[in-house]
Amino acid sequence: MKQLHAEITSDRLQKEAKSETIRKTMLLDAELESFIAQRDAYKKLPKVYESMARMEMVERWMKGVRKVINLSGADKEVIILELKKVGPDLLNLE
Repeated sequence: MKQLHAEITSDRLQKEAKSETIRKTMLLDAELESFIAQRDAYKKLPKVYESMARMEMVERWMKGVRKVINLSGADKEVIILELKKVGPDLLNLE
């Protein structure tokens, strides 16, 4: 009885390990594809890629923020940004 239980447990653990290996492999493949796409976009248009990356970073940082007050120079021009996508992403045009 103990041997049967040990075999069942061993079989289950092997299947779980194989499943985890497949999941991690698929995740790494997806990350590699994303990296290659970003690298290719950068090679084609480095300035556009850098600008888009900065704007996406600002968008993530300011998610939910409605107003930003900059007190470093009161005599400077006020710029209002409305961060929303109105068209397709320039880097994902196919």
